[in-house]
Amino acid sequence: MHILIADDEYFTRKALIKAVMNWNPDTAIFEAEDGQEALELLAAKPIDVVFSDIRMPRVDGMQLAAIIHSHYPGIFNVIISGYDDFQYTQKAIMHKVEHYLLKPVKKSDIYAVLDKISAELEADQAKAQDDLLAAILCEGADPQALQLCCEPGSVFVAAVLDGDNVQLVGSLLREYFHKWEIHCRTIRDKKHPHISIAVLQGNAGSAHKLLDVRGIWERLAGDYQEEGGGSIVIGIGELYSEPGQLVESYKEAKNALLYKLLSERGGVYTHEDTKANKQFTLPMLDGILLPLYNTMMNNKPGEAAALVRQLFGGIAGSKQLSAYTLQDVCSKLTTTLNSVIEFINNRSEVFEPYMDQPDLYRFESLKQISDYFESRISAIAAKLEQCSTRDDMIQKIMDYVDRNYAQNIVLDELAKNVYYTDSSYLSRLFKKKSGVSFTQYLISVRMEKAKKLLESDPNLTVSQVASHVGFNDYSHFIQTYKKHFGETPGVNKKK
Repeated sequence: MHILIADDEYFTRKALIKAVMNWNPDTAIFEAEDGQEALELLAAKPIDVVFSDIRMPRVDGMQLAAIIHSHYPGIFNVIISGYDDFQYTQKAIMHKVEHYLLKPVKKSDIYAVLDKISAELEADQAKAQDDLLAAILCEGADPQALQLCCEPGSVFVAAVLDGDNVQLVGSLLREYFHKWEIHCRTIRDKKHPHISIAVLQGNAGSAHKLLDVRGIWERLAGDYQEEGGGSIVIGIGELYSEPGQLVESYKEAKNALLYKLLSERGGVYTHEDTKANKQFTLPMLDGILLPLYNTMMNNKPGEAAALVRQLFGGIAGSKQLSAYTLQDVCSKLTTTLNSVIEFINNRSEVFEPYMDQPDLYRFESLKQISDYFESRISAIAAKLEQCSTRDDMIQKIMDYVDRNYAQNIVLDELAKNVYYTDSSYLSRLFKKKSGVSFTQYLISVRMEKAKKLLESDPNLTVSQVASHVGFNDYSHFIQTYKKHFGETPGVNKKK
């Protein structure tokens, strides 16, 4: 700990220094005769705690407290004063002064303050190390920073524990490994609150205990259940001698944890166990993906769900399957279902979110994973049904136009009186399905009908043809026809 003592009274300052040295001789102490000198030391030294008098020349204690509060918020500030004045106390509170002690100060009071501050500093340091460890293991921060929280010459191993009672997990870990002088740091997985990460660090003499993992961890799992924690699953990585390799041990431990899904049991899984599962392909998978897509596109969710159950039944029966293969299966299932969602989005006004790859650490069994995919199949099938219904509605409108093109057809009236929906929505949907606006489609049908009439019956006048296809304005018909075909209806009639 680094402590700065600022007091313009020489003997008072030396008495404080002696008291701090009696508390802990290893403390680094800096002294200042006034607040200005204290500020210079604060800028140059890594100070943890400041003891200061109130009345000092140049910069007094309250001014110093205000600067510490604004510029050095991590420093603990203790004021020692001969003034039991409410005004001073009020200012001290405003500047976040940790303690306000009155002279003459007893050594026991100083020791009590330092004990409390020391405990808080240790807690802050431990939290900072935990945050660093979590950032490296869970968020991909630079593993070289592990050198800051690992002792040289140590050996390391990571474990992940899937159990709801995180506090009990930490308590048992410390109890088990403390007696072998193995330091255990426990943090919570940021992505999975039910998973604890244990980092064990020992010296060369305790390495054999870290290697004897299965027996120790199985006893720990048994105690966890006996103390009311419920079931727990533990994955353990390899033992390494370099701090930077701890990330690899953690990845091995997390991969080992997934074997709870393949074995359908709790207990302890080591990285060695994962090496025994060498089946990295599932032949039946390719035979299921295409039928799954086809049954979904034909809107047969029951058959699609049966295919998923068949697939996971095959996985359960494959005792040597790798966890990587299970992840690949879930990835390909997700891709197949997302292709159906893509079809829906191409034909719908309302965007349907695509599926994310399932997080296997959130599941307790293969059945839960199967149930998850079945629920997604059901939801996607419902959206597909809505899409088909909308397709039918647009086709009916197009058929209506094909039969009644000579009538005064207004989309607003169809939306309001026939389909009971918003006309703007129906207009957007029509264009999305047909590729053209409703007005463009109506004109196109009328123009094609007019052209056929002009070609098939030479006795009909252009005016009669215009009336027959729904145009009351002869001039407007001629303009529309020319715009559509690039020539007037009279030219077509002469042909």
